[in-house]
Amino acid sequence: MEFEHVRGLAADLGTPEPVTLPERTRVTVGDRDISMVAWGTDAVVTAFHGGGLNAHSWDATLLHLDLSAVAFDLPGHGHSSWRTDARYTPETLAADLGPALHSLHLTSQVVVGHSIGALTGLLVAAQNPELAAALVMIDATPSPDPTAMAAVRRIFAGPSSFESYEEAARWATGLGLGTTAASLEQGLRFNMREREDGRVVFRHHLAHLEPDASAPAWDESQLWSAAASLAVPLLIIRGTHGFVSEADAARFADHCANARIVTIDGGHNVHHNSPGAVAAAIRSFADEIGVLTPHSPA
Repeated sequence: MEFEHVRGLAADLGTPEPVTLPERTRVTVGDRDISMVAWGTDAVVTAFHGGGLNAHSWDATLLHLDLSAVAFDLPGHGHSSWRTDARYTPETLAADLGPALHSLHLTSQVVVGHSIGALTGLLVAAQNPELAAALVMIDATPSPDPTAMAAVRRIFAGPSSFESYEEAARWATGLGLGTTAASLEQGLRFNMREREDGRVVFRHHLAHLEPDASAPAWDESQLWSAAASLAVPLLIIRGTHGFVSEADAARFADHCANARIVTIDGGHNVHHNSPGAVAAAIRSFADEIGVLTPHSPA
């Protein structure tokens, strides 16, 4: 079963075990299925993962956070449908995920996003103010660091298939995507599938595109405009050795009326490196601005 690992993960993290295991569900937007993982009912947190990842990217953080939540597989990722135009930018992703949230009747969410998922969350929150009560953006700004984008291109230009999950984990570790191959292997099993010939391939569409097409450009001006118009409090979380410098974060915060910055030890995937610290920052932020109401946790 997909969620058998959750209780063991909770024990490893020292977090409360969820009352019920998460469940996978989906909605249809246009001609595409959007898949998601529901942690409890009446979600107060919506999570969007980064490029090339999937909803399980949030497992450890959501266990620490201990709130009802829904974690999406972005279009073209995980169990969500691929786009026929292969366009995966914040603009196209937000155009699907805004309606998906509406169809779930979720409003006043704490929208949490990482990397391109953070930029998607920015557009969702700015374009649909009724959906968001607060926004948390992890290691992302509207203007990406050129070095960071080069690193992204190297990742998506990697092998299209692997002999085993172990081989894929060694490759990912060599790119600095995790601390050890063993720590990555569980996540890769959610992010990959076995082909008929026995080789394993990534589930996300980006790994199956030409390298130049898999690192999409986006409309920076639209994202900066969304930041300037954002009507809800914003928390910017950056990793100490991630893709967002202190100066980048400060410039971004200056464009928003109500933004604060937290720096946490970790890389670009800081919610993987320090899930407890990221969850604590989100909870403290949400409590401080009063956007959480008492309810039963997931």
